[in-house]
Amino acid sequence: MRSSTKTGYIALLFFLLCFKSKSQSPDTTTVKKLLHYILQPIDKTQVSTSFLEEWGAPIIPMATFNGTLTDSNRFDMNLWRTLYFQLQTAYCGSASNPLPSITTANAAIKQNVSDSLPIPIPLLIGQYNSVKEYAFTNGLLSHNTSTNQIYDVLGRSENPYYVNNLFAACPNSNVSRDGSESFIIKPALIWNNTNKAISQVQIDFAKGQGFQNVTIGTAFSVSYSDTGNKRWKIKITLNDNTVLQCYTNSHVLKAENIGARYDPLAWDNFQIFPANANHSGGTIFIRYSDRVPTNTIRKPLIVVEGYVVSLVARNLQDNYTYLDFVRAINNEPVGYDFNGQLDDVAGYDLIFVDFNNGTDDITRNAELIEEVIAWVNANKVPNSNNSNIIEQNVVMGLSMGGLVSRYALAEMTKANVNTQTRLLITHDSPHRGANVPLGLQYLIHMAGNVELFGLDVRDVYPQYDEAINLLGEAATQQMLLYRANSSNSFVNNSFLDGEYRNMITFGATGPQPTYRFIATSLGVRMRTSVVSTILPTSEC
Repeated sequence: MRSSTKTGYIALLFFLLCFKSKSQSPDTTTVKKLLHYILQPIDKTQVSTSFLEEWGAPIIPMATFNGTLTDSNRFDMNLWRTLYFQLQTAYCGSASNPLPSITTANAAIKQNVSDSLPIPIPLLIGQYNSVKEYAFTNGLLSHNTSTNQIYDVLGRSENPYYVNNLFAACPNSNVSRDGSESFIIKPALIWNNTNKAISQVQIDFAKGQGFQNVTIGTAFSVSYSDTGNKRWKIKITLNDNTVLQCYTNSHVLKAENIGARYDPLAWDNFQIFPANANHSGGTIFIRYSDRVPTNTIRKPLIVVEGYVVSLVARNLQDNYTYLDFVRAINNEPVGYDFNGQLDDVAGYDLIFVDFNNGTDDITRNAELIEEVIAWVNANKVPNSNNSNIIEQNVVMGLSMGGLVSRYALAEMTKANVNTQTRLLITHDSPHRGANVPLGLQYLIHMAGNVELFGLDVRDVYPQYDEAINLLGEAATQQMLLYRANSSNSFVNNSFLDGEYRNMITFGATGPQPTYRFIATSLGVRMRTSVVSTILPTSEC
């Protein structure tokens, strides 16, 4: 591989050291200003592509990603963004930059990301120049020791710049939760500065079928019957027959075929709860028991999701849905089928609560749970599998959902509302608060606000921006024992021992809860405590 950046970056590092020891009148206070000052004298019209690697943000050598398959030429979205940022900032032409800013590119990708949309695969097809490694020793460029700048050499024997290809492609999400996903390459998410058109796109999905043709603008599905890492090969052919390739990994968490009682592919019903002044809304998904089914709610198990950040931090987490919960209970150890026990043995109707905003104020999401419980109570019918009695609810809150559920049931009880609930289970719920090290929180603030070639890191990599914003979300503030509100200051938790504790504590007089409360965590107690309380003893 050509070391086209080696000499240039060593020289620039040398110049950096020189500038630290001298007082200079030009503004060289940032890396961008320093690089542009050093390279300002060169004739930019000699840069045939108008993109010069040494002019742009110096993060990683770009030569590795030239469209030739090597083990290092392997992409995820952060690497994709890094190379886009480097190429876009390398523009040194006199006209408008043909590549929009990284913030514009990130916004375009974000607009095409949704649970209801195919996963987008953005493409970056580029050409750029870089300084030849022998440009100084062969008299193609010169260094002025007085000004510490680089100049063209008159009458030189050749152009001092290489022309390089750049190709970057990968799905916006590389994790498959059930082994089957839909993808798309949209024209709006193809960035190309080569003036060459794409004539063909092919992808080898690591299924033993070789390269498959992909049509730009048309969604396609990929399914796997086994789990693990799948290394894709993405290949494009340009209209001048140039072939560019790269790798990307897809990680399959669960195989396509599940075949369990609560099958995530066969959900029965859903009910939308619109946002109002009291809460931000949500949706409940209903899977009726297959035990003599009647397509009615007879024995409700209400599962309340936890701290889900997808609304405000989509790059950090996809939305957690009923699919994830069902997959989790399908993954019980060999010898115990929690999924089957809930349905085959006990005949529960599974009702999953999906918040519109999983980081909203805990008391606001509790208002939604109160509406959900009231709706279930109004719509359930006598259980024909159990002497036609009206069954009491079981409510199970996952993580933060446990706090939300506990608050909701307590508020209903204190308001003399019949909850018709016999059991509240909180699973892995931080009743005494969550403890994320302050040092890590400070690091998120500091790293995200570091200036990088005219932008903050959080502008280039959305995860940093989302993580910083997430620290200010209502539910985050209510659960963290200590929360960093800047890179060097923090605040204490006042919610858990204040408003929350006051609500869930029942005095000696006044209304008392009619439901049993049990807290569980991952491991044996999940299977013993939860199962023994959800299922009658004779059914365990």
